[in-house]
Amino acid sequence: QVRNFQPPVTGEEIMKTFNLKPCREIGIIKSTIKEAILDGDIPNEHDAAYELMLEKGKELGLIVE
Repeated sequence: QVRNFQPPVTGEEIMKTFNLKPCREIGIIKSTIKEAILDGDIPNEHDAAYELMLEKGKELGLIVE
């Protein structure tokens, strides 16, 4: 079941938020969100995942467009 787990923030949403084409950073952000949810660090909901996406994006040097 974990293998099919889809985080509440999609790759498309990440690309749109940071104005990216498919790249390694999207996978890093998605993995970070997935791990945080599975570890119980954030709830499995869009708002919490979106906040973490913004944090991780900033850490990776990405800029919200």
